[in-house]
Amino acid sequence: MVNADARKRAEEALLGGAMLRPEVFLEIQSELGADAFGDPLHRRIWETLAEFTGAGRTFTSFDVLEELRKGGEVDNERFLHIASHVPAGVAGQIATLKEAARMEGLRSALSSALRWYEEGDHKGARDLTDKIQELFLGLADKVNPGKKGLAEVGPIAAQALEELKHRQETGEVAGELSGIDTLDRSVGGFKAGALYILAARPGMGKTALALNIAQNVARSKPVAFFSLEMPSIQLSQRLLSSGASLSVQNIEEGRVTPAELSRLEDAVAELQHQQLLIDDTAGATLAYIRGQLRLQQSRGRAPALIVIDYLQLMGSSRQSGRRTREQEVSEISRGLKELAKDFEAPVLCLSQLNRGVESRPNKRPLLSDLRESGSIEQDADMVLLVYRDDYYDPESEDKGLAEVIIAKNRSGRTGTTKLVFSGETVRFHALTLEEEPEPEQWGWKSNGGGWGDLSR
Repeated sequence: MVNADARKRAEEALLGGAMLRPEVFLEIQSELGADAFGDPLHRRIWETLAEFTGAGRTFTSFDVLEELRKGGEVDNERFLHIASHVPAGVAGQIATLKEAARMEGLRSALSSALRWYEEGDHKGARDLTDKIQELFLGLADKVNPGKKGLAEVGPIAAQALEELKHRQETGEVAGELSGIDTLDRSVGGFKAGALYILAARPGMGKTALALNIAQNVARSKPVAFFSLEMPSIQLSQRLLSSGASLSVQNIEEGRVTPAELSRLEDAVAELQHQQLLIDDTAGATLAYIRGQLRLQQSRGRAPALIVIDYLQLMGSSRQSGRRTREQEVSEISRGLKELAKDFEAPVLCLSQLNRGVESRPNKRPLLSDLRESGSIEQDADMVLLVYRDDYYDPESEDKGLAEVIIAKNRSGRTGTTKLVFSGETVRFHALTLEEEPEPEQWGWKSNGGGWGDLSR
């Protein structure tokens, strides 16, 4: 807690140092703004220094005093006391003012929240909760904005080269891995700060694939899985089915033998060692999801992967009857990209496709089939489309296989990878040599630089 005297001394020390040495002002300006200074005279001095520096003017403390007098009466004795300070302990004084600003912002936010509650400035408990959450998230962003500012490219490029050399030596893939070798080679790992859209028509297995990916990452790192459609108990049944290689239907109906029950107990024991966090709140908003992620950050469990199932079920943080659902989805899509950057983690968001797919003779999905908003395609770093031919044609030559089509890749190739899909245990895995079809059965596709199959 910063008391008023400590804050006043910190403000005086910083302003005195800034008037004596302009480079000190620039250092302070990169960390603080005028609103960090509580005293009106201090704020006027700061704004004057900002004007001089912005105009490229050199100045002395007497120039500052003269400028202040143009705007009104100045307490000369107080000003000279401030100007007498020399630059010392700048970093510590900045920290003091930052803490004071945090406490002041917190007090203001608490007052606003209480006023909304008492005056009824909301549309119910849910709307009030969202407003308060957005208010405090905004406060957190001001306290820890995560903005690095301008930086020289040389050291950044050197770091990129070192990472490349490390991957070359170790064979590691950048980003989080799905655990399905062929898919990981195609996608190149799920990278921090990137937005991945996993889209399909209902029944194609997109939730199963997202669970497979989440579970693999969760073996070593925290994963946040927001299920807006399926209850957490149902998701856990799918995880048990996959882990014990048992029919999910038999598990749901309780039809298991003693031997199978033992396998399920082993699967539970394995899941208890994983860091998979599930939230099945229906209609969760971006504000709610941000709040849950911040909570995990504060507990030292910042997620390495964020999964949301699925985009069209997300609620809007803003209450407005004038906006179309397409506009709301566009806002959510942009927010998901910001979420990935803010938390420095890949966001894997599931999405529905338009019904137009069903009316075409060739029902393989296209990028244009993304439902409700072209901004999803625009904001995504990668779009993955899931297709199973035997869903439409039980006699298909690709029975038991699924295609993962990379329809958009901001930093690489597009193409198709085929996986084995077990409907009974709702699990995907890579093709073995015995299961691989002949080359002409693969989803070959031009990637702009020749023809190639990314799963090879």
